[in-house]
Amino acid sequence: NGQTFQDPISYSLDKLNALEKDIHLESDFKDIYVKISAIIRNFMENYYYVKALEMTTKEIKDSKSMIDLSEKNFKDLLSILKFSDMAKYAKKKKDLDFIKKDLVIIRNILKSIKESNYN
Repeated sequence: NGQTFQDPISYSLDKLNALEKDIHLESDFKDIYVKISAIIRNFMENYYYVKALEMTTKEIKDSKSMIDLSEKNFKDLLSILKFSDMAKYAKKKKDLDFIKKDLVIIRNILKSIKESNYN
């Protein structure tokens, strides 16, 4: 089918960009965070080879030693995953700026990993 293999970082960045383009004021907040969580887990699974898609957020937290991220980046991704878990049950919706801020955090982490690979 002529698809070129994308590395997990580029793939995840593309997914984030597509998600961001798709966010509208009437977007379902829970749905967005389900997707954000899937992007992060998918990345961890394909980049660090941990079974992140099948793991709870706590199990991911406990697998820190297998995930070669700086303390801060790991904490940031984890807090977004925790928030995604809560978003499923959240009554209160967050605004678009909040969501975009999370997308920026994830994007910056992915870019920093990519840059460190080239050094």
